[in-house]
Amino acid sequence: MAVQPKPVRPSPEWNDLVEESSNESFPASDPPSWTPMQGVHSRAAKTAAAQPGQSEKPQLLKEALGQMSMSLETPCVPGEMEQWAEGVRDALQRVRPILSKQVATDHRAHYEGIANEDTEMFRQIAKLKKEDQRILESLDALIQRSGKLAEKAARLEPDEARLHEEVAALRHDGLEFLLQWQQQEVAIRSWLQEAFTRERGVGD
Repeated sequence: MAVQPKPVRPSPEWNDLVEESSNESFPASDPPSWTPMQGVHSRAAKTAAAQPGQSEKPQLLKEALGQMSMSLETPCVPGEMEQWAEGVRDALQRVRPILSKQVATDHRAHYEGIANEDTEMFRQIAKLKKEDQRILESLDALIQRSGKLAEKAARLEPDEARLHEEVAALRHDGLEFLLQWQQQEVAIRSWLQEAFTRERGVGD
């Protein structure tokens, strides 16, 4: 008998961390207190701030990630596996364009800021970009898995108990994905801060 993966749950402070991740992922209209107000990065921030809908993005991200977490942690009751999988798929599909835009706009601006402040960080920037791509590919895979699970559940009902291991694996990997996204946001903030503090000669 296969061993089911142990669910990976966000910390009890998940909602706070989601809010922190979305609000502090350097929305250009609210730059961090340690960010210099002059230079390339601040100019890029001001340009991004002028884009329509910029102020709504952190809230949209928070809501989408929160809905994804809730759908994954919702119990999959007997007879409703198809509906559970469809709910997870819909939540994942809502997250996808928001994260894609976050990577294409916010992350790109941050990488440009890091590169302009510290030319020795190109290797680290490359690693961060690679992780962005891996995260989006992982999300696409989760969307496909949830869709296939819904199809299987519809065919197997009422014998859907055979899919319990797939449900557990999808829940595990989905919650793990949320933690990985959070870690990526924290890593970007940390390297951006490092680039500015090293440029300004701030001690360790």
